[in-house]
Amino acid sequence: MISNEQLQAVLDEHVPAELQGDFELRAICHSIAAIRYPVSPSEARLFSSPILLPADSPEEEDYFKDTGMILLESCDQRLTWRIGEIQDAVFDMFSEMAGTDPAIE
Repeated sequence: MISNEQLQAVLDEHVPAELQGDFELRAICHSIAAIRYPVSPSEARLFSSPILLPADSPEEEDYFKDTGMILLESCDQRLTWRIGEIQDAVFDMFSEMAGTDPAIE
């Protein structure tokens, strides 16, 4: 089980303080904490197990990457998208309040 301190450490690292109450951002950070702080040896093995990935080009060789690293990269990307969604929504809200259309400006 992830402790509140572990979750808060991940939130503080990845999410601006004013957005830390967002449910989706908290869920993503909980996933990151679960990967960083596995509660059992079997979880630790799962996250450290390598996955064979295809090379980016025919000249390169296939390569291995830890399962946990792939999951962390996915979480990081989703955090970036969600923070952007929230910031866009706030911008649109303030634009509407000011009576301007952000699509025109």
